[in-house]
Amino acid sequence: MAGETPHDKKLFNKYFRVEVKGVYGKVPGVVSIDPGRVTVTTEETTQGDQPEYRTYTYGSHEYDDLTCTLQTGPGMVKLQQWADKAMKVGGSGNALRRDVSIYALARDKTTVLKTINCFGCYPISLNAGDHSTGSDVKSITLTCNVARIEVA
Repeated sequence: MAGETPHDKKLFNKYFRVEVKGVYGKVPGVVSIDPGRVTVTTEETTQGDQPEYRTYTYGSHEYDDLTCTLQTGPGMVKLQQWADKAMKVGGSGNALRRDVSIYALARDKTTVLKTINCFGCYPISLNAGDHSTGSDVKSITLTCNVARIEVA
């Protein structure tokens, strides 16, 4: 409705699965994932100066970065290799771009409720986090640039 402001809504609960096409069918150890926001602009296309007859069309869009927090472990080797290669070349080249699918699951952990597809992703940072009192790192955060998002 006119005049309403959009509210942030959680897209899914704590049950989800993440796939990086060409790297993982199911990414191991995913703790959280945030596909970010999509910003869409409109442009006025009306000729003349009659406010009641103004029309608008799609102008442009912009996507936030995709952020994924994962538990460290031996299953992260392919993800770290992909991130290292992509960050060295700054995401140039289609060979390093991957599509990431996020599947929101029902409580049975198999029924897919919603799918968020992030296309043309490439890593822009990979940071270690969750330092405990020891020197072991318990999680890593992967941030990817996103070319396009579709929700199904």
